[in-house]
Order: sequence, then C-alpha cells, then structure tokens
Amino acid sequence: MLAAWDVFYWLNKYDIITECHRQDDPSSLVEPRRSSAHAAEVRRARPAALGHTVACGDRRLSLQWMALPEVRAALHAVPADLVEWQPCSDVLHYKEHAPIYMVNVHRKLLDAGLRALIYSGDHDMIVPFTSTRAWVYGMELEMEAPYAAWMVDRQVAGFVAKFRPGLTFATVKGAGHMVPSSNPREALELISRFLRNEL
Repeated sequence: MLAAWDVFYWLNKYDIITECHRQDDPSSLVEPRRSSAHAAEVRRARPAALGHTVACGDRRLSLQWMALPEVRAALHAVPADLVEWQPCSDVLHYKEHAPIYMVNVHRKLLDAGLRALIYSGDHDMIVPFTSTRAWVYGMELEMEAPYAAWMVDRQVAGFVAKFRPGLTFATVKGAGHMVPSSNPREALELISRFLRNEL
C-alpha cells in the first residue's frame, strides 16, 4: 500500500505528464520526490489551508500576477491587501450530489438558443475527458458532426464532436485540467474557432 502511495502522492493528477510541486510541501519545488513517510509528515505538520487547493500546481506566478494593482483594477477586484486571491478556495462549497441536476440546466440553455463549448484536457485525472465525454454523449443530443480530429498547424490538437442544438465537445491533446494553463496556444485556437463557429 505504501508503494502505491509513493507513486500517487507525487503524481500530478491535474496534469499527469508534469511534475508535482506540492503546495503543502514547499521543498517539493526543489526536490520533487520524497518518501510516503515524508508526505505523511508534511500533511500532519502543515495541513492545506484550502480544501480545494490544487495539490500539485505551482501557482507562484499566478499569485504574484493577481496581486498586481493594475491587474486587480482591470478586473474590478478589491485591493490585494483586503482580499488575497487564490486560484481555488472553500468559499464555494461543492457537494457530490448537487440539488440541481445540471444536465437539465444545460438542455434548457441549449433549447434557448445558446451555444456551448465543453472541453477537457486528455491528461487530466481529476475530471477525465472520458467522464466528460460520457456525460455529453449521455445527454442523447442529435449528432451534427461525429468525433474527429481538430488540427493546429497540421498537427492533431485534440478531437471534437458537435451536437444539435449547439453543443460542441472537444478534447485538447496533451493538456491537463487547466487547459489554458498547460496548452495556451491550443486553448486560444479552440475558443477562437468556437466563437467564429469554425470547429
């Protein structure tokens, strides 16, 4: 059991091909691999301040950027000395069984004429693209265009399927949970093409 823990504790579940820089263990930014005993010691000594903090994300640059007065002003956010920005927080309390069945909400929005793009990185273990695909296909919408590759610079960037009335599902090859962070070029291309209705 400890051998499995050694592997999965240090595996970046948000992007399985990148290193895990654990936020609860700043030394991991320098020394990425430690023993399971060390991992347990870190958890006891420094429990995560936020239950939804991305465990392996190196968020130092985003924290610095979001603390800049000009960035906060552009976003109409309160000054950093009043509220510290975090990429994830416990302000929203997620529940495994939400009171609203979201598939019905999505169907209502589509029926109202809104278009939707749902995309997943194919290296995300937190919300695997296979689960997202099963959810999208489970809505039993009429297929407009079958699952096929989409390209960037003549390279496969992922796969896309379109459904009526207005739902597009796409994967991004080599991307993790936060697609724009791990694959910014492909994310911009995907979103731009969706907005131009070119997917």
